[in-house]
Amino acid sequence: MKRALLLSSALSILTASSAFAQDHFNWPKSRLPIPVCIVSGKGVPGYRPQLETIVKQAFDDWMIASGGKIQFVFVDKTDGGQGITCQWTNDRSKMTSTIEDGETIVVPDAQGITSAKIMLLTVPPKAMPTLTDNYARRVALHEIGHALGIAKHSSNAGDIMFGTIYPVDKACALTEGDTSALAAAYAPSGSSTASGASGSTGSSSSSSELLGGQNAEVEKIPGASPGAAAVKASTLSNPPSASESPTARGFRLNNEAAEAMNAGKFDLAVTKLEEAYKLAPDNQMVGANLGMLYSNLASLAMVTRNYPRAEVYSKKAAVLVEKCSTKANLMQVLRNQCLILHVAGKEAEALKVEARLKSMGAK
Repeated sequence: MKRALLLSSALSILTASSAFAQDHFNWPKSRLPIPVCIVSGKGVPGYRPQLETIVKQAFDDWMIASGGKIQFVFVDKTDGGQGITCQWTNDRSKMTSTIEDGETIVVPDAQGITSAKIMLLTVPPKAMPTLTDNYARRVALHEIGHALGIAKHSSNAGDIMFGTIYPVDKACALTEGDTSALAAAYAPSGSSTASGASGSTGSSSSSSELLGGQNAEVEKIPGASPGAAAVKASTLSNPPSASESPTARGFRLNNEAAEAMNAGKFDLAVTKLEEAYKLAPDNQMVGANLGMLYSNLASLAMVTRNYPRAEVYSKKAAVLVEKCSTKANLMQVLRNQCLILHVAGKEAEALKVEARLKSMGAK
């Protein structure tokens, strides 16, 4: 879910945003209650009015989880774009990753979050015949969590903010771990909150993933559709303002990289993510996004038979993903690397990678 790239296990690529661990990115008190616009899904294949009811209930659940401290007001449109906008699509090519069922882009300024855009699919993942209410509810709860500033995915499979949304029709609800993660995102600077469950966010800092969506333990920038709509140049090349901190700039670069990916502008995405990583070399979300982008570029190089380029990118990907992402992602990167080495005729190196995969439990 994964998800600010870094995207069924709904894959989060930038799409809840990526903030940096030393700063908070949450909704400041001055912007509460948060305006929420749920755009009508009428005319979108697969949409049914019940889906809007499910999303509204999900917002109510997060309000209750906050003890009433975070409240929402539903509006026909957000004022100047500030607030949370929820939209619907049945077209996976409009998502940052074609295996996502939901994604969230969070935009902050110096005070905190100023807006968030949630995109939800009206069609089910491949493993499900229909989009059930239970599955739609879980996706909505997960994406709203990102929109509120919960950055990291939980490692507890029972939490709504767990990185994987399994394609099953099963009732769900926010957990103590989810509530603790929300409290941590809104804790005063310098304070901490106890984690309510294993894997929940337990520090006061919030580091959102790049484009949040739900992912099978994936917090990455997956390959975007070459036919994705182009992004305005001004959006992709905003110069830093005099008051913009390195952290805020890194956050923005992370989200701009996601937009560049969605527009098929891979070189621009690399440039922006590499700059973001220089600003925050210890931020795991940015490192994971950059590593997965490198892996995608390696695959693209393979398609064009540029094997030297593919090998370079696959090795750079492995280093970053091992440091910053999940075992599942690392195994994916290593499998790609193994294939590249075989095709490039480097059998000895390929066998070493295969041996490593086996030691990690790969079949």
